[in-house]
Amino acid sequence: MNKTHSDSTLTGERAKAFKKSFDATPEIESELVEIAKEMGVPQSAVIVFALKDFFLKYHREKHERTQLRAA
Repeated sequence: MNKTHSDSTLTGERAKAFKKSFDATPEIESELVEIAKEMGVPQSAVIVFALKDFFLKYHREKHERTQLRAA
């Protein structure tokens, strides 16, 4: 799946600042479609939710690694 579009779930300048595209395996694509239907939201919203979770986890782990090095 290769999608390129502006995301209607974002507003303001950030939404206009970039377009998103991604490639996904058929398994990921079907999971994305299924979850979006279950949640009743656009597929792009599921991707945004997942990315926010990923980034939060990444920054938390990065902060923890930094704290361990400083100790």
